[in-house]
Amino acid sequence: MGVWEEECARFLPDVSVQVWHGSSRKESKLTRTGIIITTYQTLTRDLEILGKLKFQTMVLDEAQNVKNVATDSARSVRKIKAASVFCLTGTPMENHLDEFWSLFDLSFPGLLGNLRSFQRNFSPANIRELQKRTEKFLLRRRKSEVLTDLPPKTEIRVSTPMEIRQLKLYEKARQEAILTLKSAGPNYIFELLPQLTRLRRLACHPDIGMDKVDPTQSGKINRFLTMIQEEIPEGSAALVFSQFTDTLSIVKNALDLLKIEYFYLDGKTPQSKRISYVKRFQRGEKRFFLISLKAGGVSLTLTRADTVFHLDPWWNPAVENQASDRAHRFGQKQPVFIYKLFSEGSIEERVLELQEKKRKLFASLLDSEKDWTESNISREELRELIG
Repeated sequence: MGVWEEECARFLPDVSVQVWHGSSRKESKLTRTGIIITTYQTLTRDLEILGKLKFQTMVLDEAQNVKNVATDSARSVRKIKAASVFCLTGTPMENHLDEFWSLFDLSFPGLLGNLRSFQRNFSPANIRELQKRTEKFLLRRRKSEVLTDLPPKTEIRVSTPMEIRQLKLYEKARQEAILTLKSAGPNYIFELLPQLTRLRRLACHPDIGMDKVDPTQSGKINRFLTMIQEEIPEGSAALVFSQFTDTLSIVKNALDLLKIEYFYLDGKTPQSKRISYVKRFQRGEKRFFLISLKAGGVSLTLTRADTVFHLDPWWNPAVENQASDRAHRFGQKQPVFIYKLFSEGSIEERVLELQEKKRKLFASLLDSEKDWTESNISREELRELIG
């Protein structure tokens, strides 16, 4: 929200701007003209109040947050009265075509029919028809097109062997997952999901989630600590992302022992502190910023960093790319190096392979020269994922 407020002041200095957020908001103080900036969560909580207003335009930033029509946020934005709706996102589709329909229908209600008719009329077999029908309504701009002076970014995968104890615990959990899959019923994906998560967490650290944790028991965290001390230049700054706050806690403790200062942000960080941490990081007060992937992977500008670490791979590459782009964006003057760490021989290796399939899925709809194929996760594919 802070970024939007700053940009409004920069480009629309004569227009009133109100940030509708926090404990001080009162209906009596709500502006009826100008621009209102809020979050999806606040909109949902205050739908009764905001739903009374009539807007000329509604802009949905990071619109992937409302791609699932079944969520409260998606239902809420559809109840706002607005003459025009613009969806802004770098990832209009992350997993399947229904998400694309959801966003498109917000801006152009009914143009693709309702969801049921859309599912009936569009499939991999006629993806070209969907491209032709929607291309006039989509404006896509790659960074390479609009930011011609943006320095390059380089992605580097870093494979790390697991420590002996870590490997033993991981192998035990892997065998248990195989047995669960063999005995699972029709809902095998949901039955196996907790064990898949367990494998991913063990690939980070054998004692993740416990009170007292020795960072050196994880091969991956050991490698990360070595890299930031020996391979990252003194003048560089780095963003460190993980989907697990438990993993970030282990890293925090390790950095404390090494007397390395850092900022930390997760879903519990208040908005005021988020803004403060970002400004202080950009000023160069500390070199490292530890960030929960889902809490800080979007809507932040952190161009002070020229190095990005992903401590564990997420299922969808679009989420990681959004996070990396906190550094690789307008204002960045240095080449950006993105390190993706993963535990050798673990489920993380297979997740990286799955990411490539997801990447092709996204490209297929927006790039007409690409082919698109859909595949459900079968038992055999899950077995391959487990290893």
